[in-house]
Amino acid sequence: MKHLKHLILALGLMMASPVAMAETCPGVEIPYELSTLSDFGNTTDTKSKNLASHVKLSNIQTSCTYKNKEVSVDIKLAFEAALGPKGRNHSIEKPFFSYPYFIAIINPWGEVIAKEVFAASMTFLLDKHDMTYYEGISQIIPVSSKLTAKNYKILIGFQLTDEQLAYNRAEIEAQTPPPTTDEQTP
Repeated sequence: MKHLKHLILALGLMMASPVAMAETCPGVEIPYELSTLSDFGNTTDTKSKNLASHVKLSNIQTSCTYKNKEVSVDIKLAFEAALGPKGRNHSIEKPFFSYPYFIAIINPWGEVIAKEVFAASMTFLLDKHDMTYYEGISQIIPVSSKLTAKNYKILIGFQLTDEQLAYNRAEIEAQTPPPTTDEQTP
């Protein structure tokens, strides 16, 4: 009976840990308009027939630990990429793409206190037109206490050119359904 009591207590602590961790870890966000990157190569014509590749940030996993007035956030990112019609010039080609993305730390006042640009590099094999690449990164944020860590935010997104950002915004707008007649203002 004594062992059962310890097991129940241990299970209770294990179940409480993710909640406690979520309450003290910085939030991690991917702004929707920065979650994808479409590469049209050297052309400014963004018709789908000219697409070389497309990649999106998906499935992000995080965990954090607090020690010595620092919170360490471990992030696992998944990049899902696909070749477009212009992605492979020859059937024997193994296209290589390097997708720039950033990780920024935002303080409790909404200011960017750190930003670093990385690259997710991917080579498509001969018989593959899509692939998923995983990358693990750690971010260390100095904080005054464990409780203040939750007031910070980590933003992750693709480092887009002005043209790529405009393309993403146009794609998002095209996906948004028009307002119903009840929502329209006269």
